[in-house]
Amino acid sequence: MDIILYRNLSDPNVLVKRLVVLANESAQPYGEIDISAPELVLSDVPKSVLNKVNYCYIPELERYYTASITLTNNGMYILSGSIDVLMSFKDEILTIPAIVDRQEDPANCTTYINNGGYVSRVDNFMQRYTWSKGFSGTPQNILIAAGGGNY
Repeated sequence: MDIILYRNLSDPNVLVKRLVVLANESAQPYGEIDISAPELVLSDVPKSVLNKVNYCYIPELERYYTASITLTNNGMYILSGSIDVLMSFKDEILTIPAIVDRQEDPANCTTYINNGGYVSRVDNFMQRYTWSKGFSGTPQNILIAAGGGNY
């Protein structure tokens, strides 16, 4: 099975990754092949290349994978892949017609922004009653919040 080994220079959530080709190699399956998480035995790959590999493409499976390489007790190098669905299906993703209503700065994703896309209603109603005895014998304010009603 052919495999292309890369160094990925992009963040995981980027659709089209910046890749540096390190080697085109042949690999053998390590057990049965799981298309979403394959394990392959690498042989004849220089250690200087193996130290840089963090990404790969397997043409036979037509998928891109984030890769990690481990050395077994008997001296085999095992590449464990985890599918990168963004790169594997980037052509399909890029051809999806979409209407983008709003784009936000990721730094502001936790803020509550009213853009008119939803309806919100806030009713402020407060009545104050003074209870002379309170719970401890001294006057206290007690807050009660209740919901209900049809809006």
